[in-house]
Formats: sequence, C-alpha cells, structure tokens
Amino acid sequence: MRTYNQIKEVQAYKKDKNCCTVVASTIALDEDFEKMQMTYDSEGRRRNKGLPHYETRRIFKKLAEQRGYHCQQVKQSEMDKFGGVGVTVNRVERFLRPDKSYVLCMSGHVAGAIDGKVQDWTEGRRNRVTEIWELTPPKSKQTVELTQWQKMMMGLK
Repeated sequence: MRTYNQIKEVQAYKKDKNCCTVVASTIALDEDFEKMQMTYDSEGRRRNKGLPHYETRRIFKKLAEQRGYHCQQVKQSEMDKFGGVGVTVNRVERFLRPDKSYVLCMSGHVAGAIDGKVQDWTEGRRNRVTEIWELTPPKSKQTVELTQWQKMMMGLK
C-alpha cells in the first residue's frame, strides 16, 4: 500500500510538479511512484505538466485494465447518494468501500483513495468531486477476511 505521505518523500515526486495523476494512479493501483511516472511519460505526459481529464481518464483506464483491475465510473445517481449535488472530498470518505480503491476527479485535480481514506492534500477539504472511478482489485491483490466461524472450521485461531 502506498500513501500520499510516503509518496511526498520520494525524490522523483519532489522534482515533478503537477503530478496529481501520477500520484492518484500510484495510490489506486498500488504501484511504485517512479515506475508509474515512467509509464505516464511513455503515454505522453511531460514532467511538471498536468494532464487534461480526458487524457487522464484514457491513460488511467488503460493502466488499470493492464494490471487486472475492474474499473468503472460511479454513476451520477450513485454519487448523489454520497451527499447530493456538490459532493466534496470531505464528505465522500464516508461512502468509500475499504475493499476497493478510487480515483476522485475534481476541477483541475485528481486524488487517489484506498482503504476508505483519501490519500491526498485535499483530504478533509471541501473540494468538489465531479467524477469517481471505482477499482476492484484482481483476485491476486484481494485480501480475504475470514469470519470467526470460518477460522474455527479451518482449525485456525
């Protein structure tokens, strides 16, 4: 698992501005920042330059599918359940599932979320979320929570 605070300490992050797409992808796809940065470079992103949302969407969806994630956009009707019109980063955390990862799109910014927590400088703020991408990890990355009964039946403590 990668967190925003861990990524902030990486030297490559410190030398790259406007890299929120790389950070969000690193967090949501549980990858290494430098590796993700090189992947975005090969897709046409220039260092210290942001990407328009349509490019971010195209690249991110491609990366997720290559890594075996099931990626789907949360419908507006579902987003309305997250708090109605004007869903904010602060409010959306209450509705994020801990078994999935997310990319939250805002005006001119994207953020990653894992374990039900936003991993970004916008955490706890009122930045309006315009789009949410939900990722279901491949079976190899899913952790299985066993109930007490299942543990007992398997002879585990």
